[in-house]
Amino acid sequence: YTHNDKEFPFNENLIICYPDYNSDESDFSNSDAIITVIGEKIKETQAKFVIIDNITSLSEDNADGKKALILMKRLKWLQLKNKITLLVIAHTTKILAGQPVIWQNMAGSYIMAALPDNIFALNNSTDDKGHYLIQLKAKYTDKYFEKNNVIAMRKNSRPDGLTGFEFISYAKESALLKPVDEDRNAQEKEEIIRLLTASKAIDETTISLREIAKELYPKYGKDVPFDTYYSRIKKRGQRGDYDINTSIDIPTVIAPNVITPKEKTP
Repeated sequence: YTHNDKEFPFNENLIICYPDYNSDESDFSNSDAIITVIGEKIKETQAKFVIIDNITSLSEDNADGKKALILMKRLKWLQLKNKITLLVIAHTTKILAGQPVIWQNMAGSYIMAALPDNIFALNNSTDDKGHYLIQLKAKYTDKYFEKNNVIAMRKNSRPDGLTGFEFISYAKESALLKPVDEDRNAQEKEEIIRLLTASKAIDETTISLREIAKELYPKYGKDVPFDTYYSRIKKRGQRGDYDINTSIDIPTVIAPNVITPKEKTP
């Protein structure tokens, strides 16, 4: 593929297969035929790890419990027959912002959740459009990434143009879904601007956002891991939320032990 007129080859072990949507002979409503073709491609390529993105390409009626069960049994047969790891991506029903994700959010709910060995879900956090991954089912092991230990992430664009997720920390799901407190956010923002302005006035430079995060973490971020809190401040700084040109009464908020002038190198 190309990005900014540069060519980036995929790994030779990555094989992408998709139906010929321009063909008049293709029957996309026949999930049996599609799964059969997938099985043939597995044998042809000797693939050991297969991703189906997404399950709607096999059947659009997964809300029907009986049809969903038949489809999941076919996929389980495909996985066992070919001795592969099979990852099937499915979209959930719409979840209200700030609500935790549960397996009942899956179309077909119980039926769709009955046969997979493991189920993970990706949900949006209420923290600056972040994301987190939670484990909803583990058939043969403990659930390591359940609601008290979800994987907090942020979406980033890589130099090669692809988009991926960057790990931030482990956190409680409840901490990532906290209702937004506008007054608290405004107070936190004001304190950050005061700290930036005060440090510039003292030393003609500004302290780093990481230093500010350490200073304010006990007051505003103790309910989440420090890296998560710092990531929140950093992202807001990158989008220009902290304007230090605003006139602020510095002496009323800056204590002597808050800002320490940096040593100047000769």
